[in-house]
Amino acid sequence: MTYFTITDDGKKKTSELIAECRKHFKVSSYWDDEELDKHFKAPKEATTRYFNKTVESENKGKSRDDMEGKPLMTFREYVIFIVQHWKETEEHLDLEGWTFFQDRLPDGRVAYGRWYPGLSQVRFRWFRSGARYSDAGGREVVSLSSSPTCSLEEAIKVCKEAGLVVMKQY
Repeated sequence: MTYFTITDDGKKKTSELIAECRKHFKVSSYWDDEELDKHFKAPKEATTRYFNKTVESENKGKSRDDMEGKPLMTFREYVIFIVQHWKETEEHLDLEGWTFFQDRLPDGRVAYGRWYPGLSQVRFRWFRSGARYSDAGGREVVSLSSSPTCSLEEAIKVCKEAGLVVMKQY
């Protein structure tokens, strides 16, 4: 399985990340710049996490409440990811579904993002945290900094047991 690595260094405001996104495609946001920066704050320290390109099938149809306590992608990470993914592949994310985020709004609602092909834009909106939609889910992430350490031999063994091919890179 291919994981994408996203680093949020916290140097830009969320509105600045959205502005970068708008350089590549249309963006529609429920929140104005001031609200984006208020509700989706930059991390105090840089974070690096990795995740799958799509929402895992076992997470589709679950509500944000169902996924409480699981590490999920943040709003900011999603914006960074869609720009990075576009630059690398010229493909959009979430063509057939949407991703809700770790972030909760002050009233408990949950933000989500997705590509709307008919409108040719990325849209950011909200829904109730208990709502379930068959094509929506949280994109689970694993913090690299919190991953347990192991030897190279142990890592190769785990990869092989998972059916992955391990190749030496020169």
